[in-house]
Amino acid sequence: MRVLFLGMGGQFTQIVLERLLNAGVEVCALLLSGPQLHPLRPEVAIASDPLALPLLESFVKPNALHLAWQQGIPVYESGPLSAPGLADRIGQLAPDVACVACFDRIIPARLRALPRYGFLNVHPSLLPHFRGPEPLFWQLRSGVNPVGVTVHWMDAGPDTGDIAGQRSLPLADGISGRKADALCAAAGGDLLAEVGGQLAAGRAERRPQ
Repeated sequence: MRVLFLGMGGQFTQIVLERLLNAGVEVCALLLSGPQLHPLRPEVAIASDPLALPLLESFVKPNALHLAWQQGIPVYESGPLSAPGLADRIGQLAPDVACVACFDRIIPARLRALPRYGFLNVHPSLLPHFRGPEPLFWQLRSGVNPVGVTVHWMDAGPDTGDIAGQRSLPLADGISGRKADALCAAAGGDLLAEVGGQLAAGRAERRPQ
């Protein structure tokens, strides 16, 4: 299973990617969300040109970009997802499935149709509860415990696609937001790897929300 991985510069993306790689999943490329008005730069293969992207934070701190460099995984930065060159580049990568962890855009239908098995997203809540951005924050603010993670198929709506797997996560009293985020990411990455194995075996679940 060739995986195209989409994410951003935070720890959630990094940890999910790390868990996939630890599980032996083949990641053919990492696509990072660039500035909304940045021109598409599919020609920049960061694995061979580490100066082509600016640092994602104001200080040197390991993230998914550095992890991909270490593993020799090509890294690309996208601007608007409507740019025609992006579909061409994804087609050239020929992923079996695309996996998303903390990506800040709705994936358009023409991109979702490119991987043979579509797009899977890791969402840190037990869907259909707490859809949309910052789900862990809203669970903590609402006093929800246990929280959870969901791996779901992406469709046209925000976190509305069929569920492929879910896992509950009890939180210790007084846990920090960052630590809770890391726990959700680790569980989500492991669950995503399990779903990928089920997909390869032809027995992946699709349960409507």
